[in-house]
Amino acid sequence: MTPLLVIAGLMLVASGVVKLRAAERAKLGVPLLWIVEVFAGLALCVTTFVSPPELDMGFRLMVGAMVLLLASSGGMAMKLSGQRKKREDSEGVRLMTYVKYISRRNDPSE
Repeated sequence: MTPLLVIAGLMLVASGVVKLRAAERAKLGVPLLWIVEVFAGLALCVTTFVSPPELDMGFRLMVGAMVLLLASSGGMAMKLSGQRKKREDSEGVRLMTYVKYISRRNDPSE
């Protein structure tokens, strides 16, 4: 069970770091869940090396790690989807403004 807990901890750390980097690039801010994910992964790895948990507790830690990973990924997907929709909406407005500007510039009556 110990190698699985270490792998789960490393997955949490890697996933959290990737999400934090993506949030930085997309200007989403720093959600608390992603920071919790990184620290939970670190804590899981350290705890596993210091005092390996019993089988029952190890299973609970593994399930908790996977739930945190999936919840964090779902939150990231929802935030990116909202940002993508907002970008597409602003793109339509910018295109309409540009077309109006071009049509006024090419108007022969002026």
